[in-house]
Amino acid sequence: MTQLRGLYAALLAVAIGAVAAWRARWFGSWSAAWGPNVGVGAATIFVTVFFVNRILERRAKEQARDRVEQALRRLSGDFYTLALFLAWDYAAMHGESYERPPNALRGLLAHWKAGLETRDRRWPEDLHTFAGAKAIARDLEEQISRHERVLTHAFVAAGYRFIRNEPVGRNSYHYEAAVYDLDGWRRAALESLAEDLEQLLNVYEPYARQYLGADLGSKAA
Repeated sequence: MTQLRGLYAALLAVAIGAVAAWRARWFGSWSAAWGPNVGVGAATIFVTVFFVNRILERRAKEQARDRVEQALRRLSGDFYTLALFLAWDYAAMHGESYERPPNALRGLLAHWKAGLETRDRRWPEDLHTFAGAKAIARDLEEQISRHERVLTHAFVAAGYRFIRNEPVGRNSYHYEAAVYDLDGWRRAALESLAEDLEQLLNVYEPYARQYLGADLGSKAA
């Protein structure tokens, strides 16, 4: 039993006990004189505390929702930028094998991932996609640090997982020492990044629909 529920129970018991004592005259003239006043006073305090608590709870829920929306909106901008970077990098890696990618981020990411096998140009040394992923990891860390208490456990866990994995793919892509199959090495690094992004989106998108009403930032221009 919480402290508040304990207070409700105590006030209710006092009110009922006072009325019962007044009706049964358990304490003689004192019950007749003070029983109703004690009962009404306890009941008044009960009602006041109940409604004040409801107001505070509603305000706390509204503030928590505002904080969740703030975190998700911040990330929606990062996903919008990522969609642009994916499209640019896909175009940079394809010449004759180029196929127009979809606009939606999910489809674009899948198209980008599949395009790693059909690439007919040199690997770019500075992929924009890495910058987009790094920005997502940075803002995830910032928003979780600020709002972890009101964010869902699933979102926080997915965020920390992406923060941990993001630099691995970026560093692997640029690691060339003692790598005999550089083409396969870089492709594996980018496939791993795509999978990490897909896992993050699996949690982010339904969360964004719940609080923002749409998958903001999930469209490429």
